[in-house]
Amino acid sequence: MKVFKVHLPALLPARHAGRWQAGAKRCRRVKFVKKKTKRGMEETPQEEIKKPKKDRSLIVIVVLLLIIAGMFFWIVGYWMGNKKNNQSANASPTATVSPTPKLITTTADQYSGWKTYESSDYSLKFKYPGDWNDPTVTVNKKSDQGMIPIDYTNVAFKNSNGETVSVQLSKVSAYDEESAEIKSNVDKILKVYKTKGALGAEGIWLPYSNAGIQATNSAKYIETADGNYRGIYYFANISQGYSSEITAITIMTDGIENIFQLQYSAESANKDDYPCLNSSGCSSDEVQADAKKFHDYVRDLDDSSSEPVVKEFNSTLKKIAQSLEQK
Repeated sequence: MKVFKVHLPALLPARHAGRWQAGAKRCRRVKFVKKKTKRGMEETPQEEIKKPKKDRSLIVIVVLLLIIAGMFFWIVGYWMGNKKNNQSANASPTATVSPTPKLITTTADQYSGWKTYESSDYSLKFKYPGDWNDPTVTVNKKSDQGMIPIDYTNVAFKNSNGETVSVQLSKVSAYDEESAEIKSNVDKILKVYKTKGALGAEGIWLPYSNAGIQATNSAKYIETADGNYRGIYYFANISQGYSSEITAITIMTDGIENIFQLQYSAESANKDDYPCLNSSGCSSDEVQADAKKFHDYVRDLDDSSSEPVVKEFNSTLKKIAQSLEQK
């Protein structure tokens, strides 16, 4: 059998011209088939139409989508299975492992062997070291001469070194008739209670005395464990003239009526660096020069200082203030 590609209608017999005209836009393959006629065996051309190729791109896209979908569901299933297994693994030990015991340090531990002072007039109490003597309590009444500015109670202790540590208890209402400057100090300590911050509270001294605060470092905030008493503490040089003494002042309030003030003074460990503060043989200029240097030193004090007054505050005075509570 002979097969030819035909591109021109002239090559076909006339009786096949119609077929060519109908399919002129596509290429045909024509084969000649032997056929018996009256004239004998003749080869008759027969058109072989080329079948169009199937569109494979659609099939490829469908297959890819099926593969991607399968992988997605497999990954999700694998992840969910692992998550469930991990949760089971994590949950199982909790039923059998006992919690590690924790060492709890109670507030009472740091006050072991301490005594308690109570005041009925102010409905408060606080602790002090057991090796201190019992306090001397003095109830002061305001005098017309101004020597005692307000009604307050002074509680004086002697520590193990025989040094005086004093507590002054007063009421907010006791300052109502005082000067604007004094009442502003009351407002400052009440603000400390409200804001729980010491900003702008330097130099508060309640009740005050005729001695003056020559220099002070920055005040810091302090409060009791229950937060019912809040206040400040700072270190200052307080004197009527010149001295190398440093005083620790702690002032706290309940935010309503009571004011608690704790103070303790000690000579500076560096007093020899300022000899003219404690000597009468220096000129006025020399005294003032030493005073300026000492005041600058006091302003730079912090809680890590090796000064005796700072050490005493960290070891004892701070604990006394923080033990303060309502009776």
